[in-house]
Amino acid sequence: YYDSATGSGYALKTQLHYIIDGHTAVSYTPGVWNAFTLIENDNYFENDGNPLDVYSENPAGSDPYSWTFVTDQCGTYSGEGGCYNREHSFPQSWFNDASPMVTDMFHIYLTDGYVNSKRSNYPFGEVNAPSWTSQNGSKLGPCAYPGYTGTVFEPIDEFKGDFARSYFYMATRYENVISGWPGCDMLDGSSDKVFTDWALNMLLDWHTADPVSQKEIDRNNIIYSDIQHNRNPFIDHPEFVNYIWGGTPPVPSISFVSASQTVEENSGSHAVTLSISQTIPDDVTANLSITGTAINGSDYTISSTSVFFPASLNDNRSVTMTITNDVTPENFETIIISISSLTTVNSEIIIGNNDQITFTINNNDGFDETPPIILTNQVLNDSTLVLSFSETLDAVTSQALTNYVVNNGIGNPLTAMLGYSGDSSKVILSFPAFSPGTSYQLTVNNVEDTAGNPITVNTILNFSISSGSGEGWVERFEENTWLSYTTGTFTYPTGDWDFVSVYQEPATGAYEGEHA
Repeated sequence: YYDSATGSGYALKTQLHYIIDGHTAVSYTPGVWNAFTLIENDNYFENDGNPLDVYSENPAGSDPYSWTFVTDQCGTYSGEGGCYNREHSFPQSWFNDASPMVTDMFHIYLTDGYVNSKRSNYPFGEVNAPSWTSQNGSKLGPCAYPGYTGTVFEPIDEFKGDFARSYFYMATRYENVISGWPGCDMLDGSSDKVFTDWALNMLLDWHTADPVSQKEIDRNNIIYSDIQHNRNPFIDHPEFVNYIWGGTPPVPSISFVSASQTVEENSGSHAVTLSISQTIPDDVTANLSITGTAINGSDYTISSTSVFFPASLNDNRSVTMTITNDVTPENFETIIISISSLTTVNSEIIIGNNDQITFTINNNDGFDETPPIILTNQVLNDSTLVLSFSETLDAVTSQALTNYVVNNGIGNPLTAMLGYSGDSSKVILSFPAFSPGTSYQLTVNNVEDTAGNPITVNTILNFSISSGSGEGWVERFEENTWLSYTTGTFTYPTGDWDFVSVYQEPATGAYEGEHA
């Protein structure tokens, strides 16, 4: 496509003009509206396929509002969120509303109608003291960029490079007519340089600071194949900007296209996609390293840990990561994929900023995330408590003495044993003797269930004891000589004893229980 673009400076610009000139123009209605359904889908931020509005998109979080194609075309509006419109980023008044510029999709973007009206036909610029700010942070106000002080509109950083490359496209595609347009304070009236000094410097800054994104690459490809049948050369070859207008060409880099995400354990295969920012004349291989808590082979598999980019090609390349579905309840697991190194003879290419992504596996097989709670507490006698928890407990933390403390000078228990009455959700605590009629407070911390979920910090139980032993008083015993479990009423020299609970303690084999 660019074989004839062999020059430099403005000669290169002219060569590019002849390559992209004479595109297929669509109608304003319904052509531009229909084109939006092909090129303005959000497959990059929310990934929901809804209309992507560059004046409302919040790249770091939820958008302030969203659209539905066709249904939400403008329309009337009284504020943000009313409808979406056709924004000529290079305003129509600058070229007398003439064709084919008025329907050239390389500078027309889907935007909120109200924000579109606030932008009006002001130049782009940078604003420190905005008179108005949109919900995603786009600003209107006096220009703070050196060389111009008039009113300007500043888009958010995520899309500044997109707009700069749209402007360089307009300067090139319409090189033969642009000097005759009404223009604005960004244009110098020439057909070669096109831009005033301040505007050119700012556009070069934006072009460098916001490199070509996957959104731009996809948009460029669809406009070429399905709509206008021409391309934006400054998306395909960002270095062309600097070869024509100066500045330092961007360094070619390789980055992940995918963002970090949470995936379900039964979600199957996922493409892990990398992109190269511009073509280079040499092969390059991106080498991947994988860390995280997930285990290759049992939790996931990956088709390759290297991604090959052939020379002179800037299409995306992918490897396949497959999540293994199992039936074992387990914690969330992470797969952290990093670009560890590049293998190439070209020393200029670098690893880009987006050099790492994390996949968090959301297990769907019943992993326990619920902390234990204390359901009941039973006072057995003047020195013994039984705590009944909501689930099976961890044997270490449930028997750690320091995890229990009673006020009024009692302190930690003398013993803490899991498995009261053979139930691993119950803990029996023995303390120095409590005083009858006194109110006490037990504080419990750090006791965990078998999945490692700790009880709520400083769980508090209030209790008191009766006046002393007697009818109905429960006393704990331990006996090593019995040959079987025994409950019921038995007569001893000291009287009748009602054994209400007898069980074998797992750790010692001793029989334990309560008698009244």
